[in-house]
Amino acid sequence: MIRRVFLCCLMLGLLAGCARRAAEIEPLPAPPQAFAGASCMDLVALRAKRSQALIFLGMAQDQLSEDDSTRTLGVPTPHGVLFGTDREPDIATLKGELHALNRAMRDKGCIPDYR
Repeated sequence: MIRRVFLCCLMLGLLAGCARRAAEIEPLPAPPQAFAGASCMDLVALRAKRSQALIFLGMAQDQLSEDDSTRTLGVPTPHGVLFGTDREPDIATLKGELHALNRAMRDKGCIPDYR
């Protein structure tokens, strides 16, 4: 019985895969029209908030990726992916929104405020 449980866990671990690092996650396309009506001041504020959120989510995702790459008894154990703490969809969405924000800022001729 214990042997079957161990083999099932081993197979799940191998099938689930590990969390990817934040830098490896591709952005999801976001429509630039979502930010078309915003002023330059609004765009800069939105960009700052999204950038900050991406930094923190990226740090958490990188830690998750590192944790997933650790091994238990020589077997990779992707705990984060199995238990739903993978932040890949949120990071992909934020990256796409940042690309759309940068496009909207460039189209409006906005200069980012780096204070």
